[in-house]
Amino acid sequence: MKYITKLYILCIVIRFIFIYGAYAAIQHNTYYTVFTWFYYILGIGSFYHWITNAREKGGFSQTIWWQYLRPVHGALYIIAAYFIYQKNLLFIPTLLLDTLLSIEGHIRYHYR
Repeated sequence: MKYITKLYILCIVIRFIFIYGAYAAIQHNTYYTVFTWFYYILGIGSFYHWITNAREKGGFSQTIWWQYLRPVHGALYIIAAYFIYQKNLLFIPTLLLDTLLSIEGHIRYHYR
């Protein structure tokens, strides 16, 4: 297994932890605004990087291959932030879709 794939699996696990954290925050009615702002800022950041194309290297010094996915990620993060703010559990399928699209892009880039 490629080293970058091992790191990517860790990234996916962390994404699932954040989804669960947002779910728990909504269920306990605490800190859900932190997750709202977290995903809103991620969305704005994704759009910023898509528009400016400011970074040539991603994490772990790999070439950024996901530039074409940035507007999709940005939109999904902002939608998820809105759902979390509304305490609507539709944020879960929204973020799962984002994760699945990311996995598909990773497989397409690294294994085709």
